[in-house]
Amino acid sequence: MREQQQLVILLLRLAVAASLASILVRFAGFQRMLMREQRTLVQRIKLGLSFSAVFGAGVVTRVLSTGYLAVDLGFEGSLLSGMVGGYVTGLLSGILISVPAMFKGELMSMPLFAGVGVVGGLLRDMAPDVEEIWRFSPLLDLSIYRLVKRKQDLRRSAFQLLILCSIVACEFLRFETARQFKGMIFGLPGVWQSTRALSDLAIYASTVFVILLPLKIWNNSRNEKKLEAQQSRLNEARLRR
Repeated sequence: MREQQQLVILLLRLAVAASLASILVRFAGFQRMLMREQRTLVQRIKLGLSFSAVFGAGVVTRVLSTGYLAVDLGFEGSLLSGMVGGYVTGLLSGILISVPAMFKGELMSMPLFAGVGVVGGLLRDMAPDVEEIWRFSPLLDLSIYRLVKRKQDLRRSAFQLLILCSIVACEFLRFETARQFKGMIFGLPGVWQSTRALSDLAIYASTVFVILLPLKIWNNSRNEKKLEAQQSRLNEARLRR
């Protein structure tokens, strides 16, 4: 029964991630931010505040009502903000999202969240093409033929693997911190105390997909806006004829 409850919590985390991503993308200002790859400092700060408001609300909910573990995606939100917005956005989001947890005495939340926000910014800078962030998938294409014939595919596959390994490494850091320093940071291993190898693997997998789902939702929105803009330009060109 305990294992079934843990599985439900992990599935709820995915549902919450999709819901929070959908809430953010409903705002016209956030949509405009997603369409820009080059942003001013003010725009990066605004983007960071957007992430902080939505993902920080989940942390507040978990802190005030200890039973709602699945709503706290502050860690993942910090990493996402860095991947989407860069260093400034990731650092700002990580700090602000961690504030409610710090008030509860989880003193390692701020350095960890800020750190993973910067890691997200690093991943963004290391991307061979910024669009590769939006194409992230844990299902890597490692076809030998494609890698030999096309060097671009090798770079893409290597970068996708780097994102996956970075997410797992960040989760491992939180994993061990939650186990070793109980009460200093929120993490499911720290709450569940004794987890089996399969449960540990499920936690890692859920973290990867909590990062993946918002990226896919936001990228779909970006693609829709691009198609609308393209159609609008096409209609204008037809009218000028």
